[in-house]
Formats: sequence, C-alpha cells, structure tokens
Amino acid sequence: MNWNDITEVEVELSSRCNASCPLCSRELYTNYEQIDIAFNEWEAIFDDYDFHDITLKMCGVFGDPILNKDLFKICEYSINKNANITISTNAGIRSSNWWKEFGELSKKHEGKILVTFAIDGLENTNHIYRVGVQWKKVWENLNAYINAGGNAKWYYILFDHNLEDLENARSIASNLGIPLVTRKSIKNSLTHPEAVNKEKIKQKMRSRTYDMNVVCKYVHHKQLFISSTQKLWPCCFLHDELYNNKRSSIKTIGDKYGAKWNSLTDHSINDILNHKWYTEELVNSWNKSHDLHQVRCYKNCGDKGIREVIFNG
Repeated sequence: MNWNDITEVEVELSSRCNASCPLCSRELYTNYEQIDIAFNEWEAIFDDYDFHDITLKMCGVFGDPILNKDLFKICEYSINKNANITISTNAGIRSSNWWKEFGELSKKHEGKILVTFAIDGLENTNHIYRVGVQWKKVWENLNAYINAGGNAKWYYILFDHNLEDLENARSIASNLGIPLVTRKSIKNSLTHPEAVNKEKIKQKMRSRTYDMNVVCKYVHHKQLFISSTQKLWPCCFLHDELYNNKRSSIKTIGDKYGAKWNSLTDHSINDILNHKWYTEELVNSWNKSHDLHQVRCYKNCGDKGIREVIFNG
C-alpha cells in the first residue's frame, strides 16, 4: 500500500487543549509533549503529495486542532491540494469573530471544511464531561460559525447524564440547520452494545486468551494517523499506547527499528509505508507469539471490529 491508496488521515494538529474531559488521554497520562504542527512542517510533509480527494480528519489523541495558530493556512494549503477537511472541536476556544472568519472560509470552499462540534448536552450538562468548557462561549462560537455559512454537524456523546437533553438538542440543531449525530463509544458510553463486556475484555487481555480477528484502520480501511510529534501510525490507538505506562509492548517497535523509523521529519510518507513494519510486521504481529505483538490491536479493533464507535444521525 502507498499514499495513493489512502482514503482518510486522522491528524493531531495540536496536543494542547482547553478542556479536561475525564476520559481523555490527556487526563490519564502526563508524559506527553504539548506541541503543534506548524505550517512549514505541514508543507514539508506534503510538498510532494496530492491529497487526491481524501478526508483529513483533524482531531487527535490529546488536543483540539482549533488551538493550532496555523489552522487557516493549513486548511487553505490542503484544500488547494484536493483535500476534504473535517475538524473536531469542543468549540470553547477562540473568539466569535475568529469563528465567523472560519465559517467564511468553509463557505468559500463550498463545504470542503466540515466542523463537527463536540457538544455533549446543553447548558446544564455539557460541562459534566467537557470539563472547563464554558457554555456561553460554545454557543457564541457555534452560532458565529454557522451564521457565516460554515458547514457543521453537532456530535453528541451519549451519557446517562445527558440522555434527557437529547430531544431538546435535536430540536435546537434543527433550528440551526445542522444535523445532530449521536456517538457511542465503549470507553465513554454505557449505551454501546459492547460496554457490558468491558471487564470480560480486560480479563482476556490480562490472560492473553483472546482471538484477534482484527479489523485494522490501516489494512482494511486504508486510514492513517499523524501525531503532533509528526509520527506516522496506522491509527490513533498505537500513538496513544506510547504514553500508557501500564504496558510497554509498543516500545518494542522503536527498540527494534530506532526512534525515528516512522518520523515524518526524517522520512517521506511512502518511505515509511514501505518500511518492513508496515509491509510485513503489522499483520504478522497479530499473532500473539510475535515479538512485536500489540494487545492494543485486540482491545480496539479485535473481535471483527465490534468495539468500533457507533454514529447515528
């Protein structure tokens, strides 16, 4: 597989964030670097590549992309090279004027920029999970972007504490003229069908009694992940695993191939995708006896992908 086969790239433009969501990796780990990908660095990565109508999903493990000061330039550059852009944000950052200008940018490019607003409730409930995010700010920014013609969706994680707000939120979204999409994740939603099996999955991981049956974001869905440290991974899960002090198996890859083996500051995208780990070891490591086996591959993508996030709307 090479760059021309890729359909989607998740990008962590920034590992900085204004929120303290309790289940976010930034609250679970402390050993990550707070850093942004600057425009000149982005340009250097993609100078020799066209985006061939792929989706750049600007989200990430630790941060909110809106904090990247070069976001406007990165979006313009990428769209001019045939990218579609989806940006996930808690909307509690920047001024309403900034959001007005970003809405105008989305309108200018006829919706090629889509912002998914991660708002998990209404005024009395959004802050329960989106800790530190001020509702007044969210509401002002959301409206400024939409009123300027920006392309938007409302993403709503389902929790016990915000289920009663859902129908009111749907009505508000309809009045705003945007779709509301519910999101169920085994990590943060009891409504995910696999949530009841969380302890059973943990036990299988501890005893290594699982069968893999992986549905891989890279191998099967042709997706990639770029971290704010400019490392190219098949998914956000393996990047996240680097900071999990409870397990160290991910570090065996760097021990074997060196710390810069997947560094985009040292290698081109296609050079990394042609590395032995991508072409052979990734799939081979799904065998539990392999020296580079990653239990995280089972945790998130095993059992035929049954634990994938569920979107409705």
